Order: sequence, then C-alpha cells, then structure tokens
Amino acid sequence: MGGLNKRWSYQRQPPFSTPDCSNVRPDTTISGREMGGSRPGLGKAFTTQLGAGAPVRMLQSLNFVSGGAIVTYTMAVAGGTLYRGAGSTFTSIAGTALTSTVAIMSTEHLQKLYIADATPRVYNPVAATYGTATATTGTFPTNRTIIVTWRDRLVMAGGTTQANNFDMSRQGTPLDWDFTQTDEGAAWSGQAGNGGQLGDVVTALVPHSDDCMLIGCQDSLWIMKGDPTSGGRIMRLSSEIGILDRGSHCYTPSGWLFFMSLDGLYAMAPGCGAAPISVSRSKIPEELLAIDRTAYTVTMAYDRRDQGVHIFVAKNSAATAVHYWVSINTEGDGGDMATLWPVSYTTTNHDPLSLHSAKNVTNAYSDVLLGCRDGYVRRHQSNLSQDDGANFTSYITLGPMSLGGGGGDYSEGLVVELVGSTAVSSGDVDWALKVGKTHEAAFNAAAFVSGEWNTAGLNLKSHPRARGGAFCLKLSNGETNATWAVERITAVIKTAGKQRV
Repeated sequence: MGGLNKRWSYQRQPPFSTPDCSNVRPDTTISGREMGGSRPGLGKAFTTQLGAGAPVRMLQSLNFVSGGAIVTYTMAVAGGTLYRGAGSTFTSIAGTALTSTVAIMSTEHLQKLYIADATPRVYNPVAATYGTATATTGTFPTNRTIIVTWRDRLVMAGGTTQANNFDMSRQGTPLDWDFTQTDEGAAWSGQAGNGGQLGDVVTALVPHSDDCMLIGCQDSLWIMKGDPTSGGRIMRLSSEIGILDRGSHCYTPSGWLFFMSLDGLYAMAPGCGAAPISVSRSKIPEELLAIDRTAYTVTMAYDRRDQGVHIFVAKNSAATAVHYWVSINTEGDGGDMATLWPVSYTTTNHDPLSLHSAKNVTNAYSDVLLGCRDGYVRRHQSNLSQDDGANFTSYITLGPMSLGGGGGDYSEGLVVELVGSTAVSSGDVDWALKVGKTHEAAFNAAAFVSGEWNTAGLNLKSHPRARGGAFCLKLSNGETNATWAVERITAVIKTAGKQRV
C-alpha cells in the first residue's frame, strides 16, 4: 500500500512499499477494496477519431445555457481543427487552423471558449461562431501559449517575446485590453505594473483562489495577492522551485495543489502563500527529475472517482514513456501524502498529449479524459482489463524480506510453504519466488520457483523449499484480458543456519 519506493537500500525497504511495480494500484478495480491488483484499462470516451489520426493537442469543457438548460461540450483540437464533443461523438468546427504540433491551452469565460495561439481564437457556442479574438479596445495579446480565467479576467502569458510578462483583460470584459485606463476594473499589464514583470520565464498561471493567483516560472514560484488594479501585489514563494509547464499542475477537491517541477512532484496546501512541499524525492529520487519540457509533454489531472492524480510524461517523439498514478492522502506530510504507481501503455498511440478532468461523465468511469497521440479521446474504465483492446502487463514485487531472522546477513532460512488467496472475481495470478544471500541479490535473482494461482479465492499450497538470506515474491497477471487482485499471501519460513560465503 506504500507504492514504489527506490530511495533506501534493499535491506531497508520501507514496510508496505515495493522496489518495482507497473500497472498496479492499491485499490482493486474488482471491488474498490484495498487488496491491490491490476489498474483499470483504457477505453474510448468518444468514437470519433480526430484530426485524421493527428495527436489531440487540447481538451476543455465548455458550459453554456441554451433553451433554459445548461449544455456542456467537450472541446478538442487535433490536426489544427477545433472540435466540439457531445454524447459519444465529435463534430468539427469550420475556421482558421490552429497550431497542430504543440499543446494548446484554452479557457472558458462568459459562455465562450478563448484559445491561446499565435493568433488568439474565440468560439461562441450560442451564436455558433468561431474566429479571431479581436479586442474592442486596446490590442488582444498574440503569440501567447498560456491563458486562464481569474477574478473575471482573461490572463495570458507565455509569449515568445516578453516571456517574463503576463497581461490581464478588463474585469467582465474579455475583449478590453486597454492598459491606459486606471480604474479598478481596468486591463493590466505586468510590463507596466509596479513589480509586475518577473525576472524568470513564466511557465504556468494557476488561479489558486479568488484572492490569489500563482505564477509559475522555470526556477521560481510567485503569488499575486489581490487584484493588481486595486492594491494587489506580487510576492515570491520560492527562488528554487517552479512549475514545469502550463499543464503540469492540478487541484484536489480539498484545495491542495499538486505540480511538477524540475525537482519532481510538489504539493501546496490550500490558502494563499503556503510553502511548496516535496512529494516524490523521498520515494523516487531520480525518476521525475529535470524533465525536458521541450522533449516531453507533461500533463496532470485529479481523478475524482478514483481519488488520485494522473501524471503523464509523454515523449513528443512517440518513444516509450512511463507515467504515474498518485494515490493521495493529504493528511500525511511531504512524501507521506502520496504513493506513486508507475503506468505504461503497450502502444505509444495511447500516450496522452492533452488532458482534462471533465465533470459530466458516468460515475463508473474515470472523469479524466486523455487526448491521445492517435486522435482518440480515452479514459480509464473500471470494467476494462485491456487498453482499448491491447493487453498490458501488470506486476509488483513484494519484499525483499529477511529469511534468517533479525533482518541481518548472519543466518539463512527456507521458504517452506507458500499459499495465496486471490479476490473472488480475480483472473489468474502468476507468482515467482526469488532468493539470494542478500536482499539486493534476492531482488536481482532469477526465479527459484514459479507457479500460478488460477483458482478464485484460496489456492493450493506450494512447497518451494527455497533457501537464502532474503527472498522476494513477484506477482503478475497470469492471463490476458482479465483483471486480477490478491487478498492475502502466507509464507511459512524456517531458520536454516548460518550464512556461508
């Protein structure tokens, strides 16, 4: 239940953690109980393939009122085309092409969708219009990659020039970008504001609450408290830790912010101005460090149904990548508030290059939508044991554990008997017992003996008589297209004498 932990020596592997696993979760998909087993599979959320198979570069919900009822579209971009999704299908929207080679950011404001691109776009679902976002006064910022809504304003950053600047539209008037006005609701530019222009490249804007907005830079973190035209000010939270990219952050329902930095996964408590807390370094010191955001697309989203965070680290070149499921417990402290579980997909076509946490999906499935490399939008589904028809391998290593007693290297022992009890609806589970003179040797050893638990519930006992100073037990899926989960494993151990080298 402690997830992947690679920080300590094998002999000091923390209790309830694993030195190696893939595609497993602590909460089984069979019943939701904390048994441990394979993760949910992937299924198509929409039947339409977007952009003739081009990567999905944007996903965003858009809510508006039509005929006295609230209507929700899932908006997407693939191959430079804007789409609206309703039901199980997408419909293309005619208009000027958008960028097709990098992630695109958008935000909904006053029942319209505003899209940051070289030339900003706006889609009005009520009037069914789509085109260039043109300011009614002032000049709408161009060549921006970041756009959010905060305090009834559009806020934009990420420019190819003035990369350390960010601008805000007038409150309640997203097409007013006249920075010469001085009233409290006027448009505002960091370039002209007191202390507004930062000394670092802006990589993310995060509306933290109505009172404050986080400004993530590559190597620093800032917070704007209050509206800049009515006494608001910018303060630095960290001069070492920043936010990796525009899509590499998300919130939990309790207001905790999780974000990726060059130093790995961090968390920030609710409120304005809490210090960022390192999450990943205490468990996986190397895996999430110094990710090159020019070579990878890093996205994050909170999954309300499964109560965890998805971290996707997709390589832009379509090479194999490792993602992470983060099981959240914000009552913990630092690394104790999250457990990390590696995720991989059989084909790079399933790697997401955009991500969105929707609010209008069936409760039986994850509410996080994945805009995948092959133009389909998918999501994890608890009733699936394959990734859109493709089998995947899932496994976990339990141990290493001492055989000789006392946790040291003085004595050896025997695994005399082994018995496993799988979940009642579980598929077959393969097991492999490994032994070695040391804990590290046991982890790296080939299987001394292996077998399969193919009976749902209690299985027949095995008598391996495997001798060594330590042992590991590796569990994996024993059949294709089947979900597995383990309820209990019992090993009978017997002390066998002194270690001999």
